[in-house]
Amino acid sequence: MKLRLFGVLLLTAVLAFVTGCGDDNNSLGGEPVPTNTAPPPTNTAAAPTATPVVPPTATPAPPTATQPSGPTATPTGTPEPGGLGTRAFTISTMVTFGGTAQAARSGLFSSALTGGQVSTGFDAEQPMMLVGGTPDADGVASLALAQDEIIAVTQPLGVVCFKLIAAGSSGSIDCDGGTAYDITLTEDPGAGVTPATPMTGQGNPAGAGNADLILMQQSVQLASSATLADCEAATYDPPVMTAYTTTMITATKGAASITGTGEAFDCANFAQTDGPGMLLNPSVANQAEAGGDVANYLRLSDTDPAPAP
Repeated sequence: MKLRLFGVLLLTAVLAFVTGCGDDNNSLGGEPVPTNTAPPPTNTAAAPTATPVVPPTATPAPPTATQPSGPTATPTGTPEPGGLGTRAFTISTMVTFGGTAQAARSGLFSSALTGGQVSTGFDAEQPMMLVGGTPDADGVASLALAQDEIIAVTQPLGVVCFKLIAAGSSGSIDCDGGTAYDITLTEDPGAGVTPATPMTGQGNPAGAGNADLILMQQSVQLASSATLADCEAATYDPPVMTAYTTTMITATKGAASITGTGEAFDCANFAQTDGPGMLLNPSVANQAEAGGDVANYLRLSDTDPAPAP
């Protein structure tokens, strides 16, 4: 079994519901400041019934990051000859049945609700186009985003818009397993502290088909009446570097913590729409509306189960 630890990656937390318009430095518009050099996680539980928070509004410039070793992703998203191909990742929206929003695989999850789903609506501009390269001798192929993607997440305090930027995106997918892909984000308690540095390449070597995706991302919070069209026309906060993984994320802010687990791709059928695959992205914030510190993650899935009868 191979163990390939990807290098330190400076990211920002991205959950706009909890991280976009408040006072925390590690918001979706915040600038992660490296606080360590190795990617190890931690976690605990979070306050149960706190009210969801308005994301912070800090907007420092994005950091540079050390990219993981291995194949270099093609920023344009052009498939390599003989590569895994292009996957139209049709981000699932909220499932509604009988007028009630059901738990969906895609969504925004927060320690403010004991790790529960806080989004009441979830919409994507178009399929997220993922490009897989040609696996090398170790079974590792590059992974990149082919075109920008806008996502609108409705939550109790408004609509959070995310813009994922294709230019310069990179990452990898290990088709025979053995690469560690977990992400951890740990920040000191309280407001006004040094923003944490999300770490990639954490945890144990993962199984076949697991991956990570590193890219620049922007966010903005709008009124609760906003739609996806409003997100498309919005003026966003400056971009920050962030990362998604198919394995596990652990986000910790003081005593608040949350963990989530994604889902591996199937390299043999990578280009198949609505196939396996789920990507997670962590963030943290300090918000009075949520009772203080909160930890969150955004989850993007290609498929959803049918609503319960």
